[in-house]
Amino acid sequence: MNVLKVAIVGLALISANTLVRADVITDWNNTAMDVMKAVNVAGNPWTRSMALVNVSMSDAVNSVQNRYSRYMAELPSDPNASAEAAAAAAAREILMRQYPGQKERIDAAFAETMKTIPDNPARVAGIDLGEKVAGAIFAERQSDATNMPDTYRPLTTPGVWVPTTPPLFPQYATAKPWGMDSARQRAITTKPGKWAERKARSGPTRSPTPCASGHRLTLGPHGSRRPGRLPLVTASPWQKARACSH
Repeated sequence: MNVLKVAIVGLALISANTLVRADVITDWNNTAMDVMKAVNVAGNPWTRSMALVNVSMSDAVNSVQNRYSRYMAELPSDPNASAEAAAAAAAREILMRQYPGQKERIDAAFAETMKTIPDNPARVAGIDLGEKVAGAIFAERQSDATNMPDTYRPLTTPGVWVPTTPPLFPQYATAKPWGMDSARQRAITTKPGKWAERKARSGPTRSPTPCASGHRLTLGPHGSRRPGRLPLVTASPWQKARACSH
């Protein structure tokens, strides 16, 4: 009876450990955060590094599995490689390039990941693929302008108040986005004469500047622009995005 109890407890512990163990993506997100905490990284460098790590892992995995679009679709693929090894190698490559002083910590995390992946040609191919993917993405993002100095300085005149709190990550206003050629691709523009025609058709309840003064723009069902419905300020992010993309 005691033997049975011990066996049951042992199986329960094994099952619990299996259920709570993170996958390779989560493991390397944790490693990336540990690495950056160790060197007191914060703010814009933190978010940029996490983006580099995760985009590289995503492209590495999809260079093997080909389930989703890749950031750099022109990179080679290898369906026979290990996706887990590719993801780990991609994350390691980015972190090594960003924080070479943390090599020991990064190598230790990589060694732990490799213990969970069979030592075979698929693992070797995955490591090679992940390193190539990460290297290409790292090189492509070197000119993304996210490391530009903060030049925002509020200008005003005597008696006129303006917010003086520095904006969060002002570099991203002009930086190269992920997945687009330029941030101006999503800029809201109105051709001369078109806005007057829209205002005449919709009546006086429409905002004179669409989306820019969201407290007056209203939405109809499913995010359509119809007066007298849902105020944009209380709309969901999805509804705002839909309304402001038309």
